[in-house]
Amino acid sequence: MKSILTNRCKYGLMMLELLARRGFMSSTKIFKYVDIPERFGCIILADMKKAGWVTAQRGREGGYRMRIDPELLLVSEVIDFFDGAREVIDFGHKKPQSMKDEEYALYLLSKKVEQVWDAVLASTTVQDLVRSSEER
Repeated sequence: MKSILTNRCKYGLMMLELLARRGFMSSTKIFKYVDIPERFGCIILADMKKAGWVTAQRGREGGYRMRIDPELLLVSEVIDFFDGAREVIDFGHKKPQSMKDEEYALYLLSKKVEQVWDAVLASTTVQDLVRSSEER
């Protein structure tokens, strides 16, 4: 099955969950746990630092930690930051009133799925991801 999220977003969420669960970690350890190439991981960490979600400590004993309370960071915010708005089915710029009945039925279905998706993500925090991984 094809992922709805980009790899950038998926790895970003994984890194945020890891930092929320473990606290301070070096980038090397983060990349090892998340199993991400160092160069790609550095780009994502820099993005998350710009977003204000993580903070970095330089030097030999350096690393990253959450800057924001993971209980306050919504998964929907992270997805919007990395991926922007997503559609279940891309209908281009077609207006619903110009669609054939069969296409309109799929359009309505996609809108229902998007509403459920949005509701779940808007009520799920990074700390909820930590709780889910701990229940495993």
